[in-house]
Amino acid sequence: MLSPGSDQRDAAPAAAAGDSPSPVGPDGLTSEERERIRTWALEEGIEVKARGRLSKDLIGNYRSVHNRR
Repeated sequence: MLSPGSDQRDAAPAAAAGDSPSPVGPDGLTSEERERIRTWALEEGIEVKARGRLSKDLIGNYRSVHNRR
């Protein structure tokens, strides 16, 4: 319901699919970041599961190599 004097054209447009940022998981990472870390680990010969939580050590090592926080 619109309030008196309001116009529906004033409403913010809905975001298009894919425009919203990726949700951040309990580890503070997006799914894209987790995938990059897994790919990096495999390239470095580090054993990592295809699914599940990444260890804090692995995340820390990735960030120190890539100068990220």
